Amino acid sequence: MKKILIADDDLSIRTALSEGLGEEGYEIIAVGSGSEALKIARERELDLLVLDIKMPDMHGIDVLKKLRTKNKTLPVIILTAFPTMEKDMEIQLGNISAFISKPFDLEDVKAQVKKIFAEQEL
Repeated sequence: MKKILIADDDLSIRTALSEGLGEEGYEIIAVGSGSEALKIARERELDLLVLDIKMPDMHGIDVLKKLRTKNKTLPVIILTAFPTMEKDMEIQLGNISAFISKPFDLEDVKAQVKKIFAEQEL
């Protein structure tokens, strides 16, 4: 079973993604901060990280930088209310699998996740 870590400080977003992706048969781990995301990423074998950029304790770019020092290949989907961020050089260097703008359509997120996992299989 594929394991997905969702890191977003907004409980309603974590809940919607957890329930929606859980219905697709994925194991979901949901956390509300960047520091929690890094802790889980160090402790568990993950298949995907869904990462919010703006979190109160640690910016998503900082989470991404720290993650990439240890794991350069983990697929990452960035969630952001700032769609122009995908042009940010630090983001581009982070090897991002997809960008999803908030508010998002849950079906679009599911489709992106399926696409990422299908590409891994190739």
